[in-house]
Amino acid sequence: MDEYGREPCPHRIYADAGSAFAMGLIGGSIFHGIKGFRIAPKGFNQSHKFKI
Repeated sequence: MDEYGREPCPHRIYADAGSAFAMGLIGGSIFHGIKGFRIAPKGFNQSHKFKI
């Protein structure tokens, strides 16, 4: 029953697409960051861990 109380279609599509993009951006950044630190050469992890 909650679906009938939502906003009209065009605005809701943009909101859903934006939130899905944000979740993918954050989740992908975390996933690839962890994967990159695991695959990086041995000395790279300690020397560049907190440098931006």
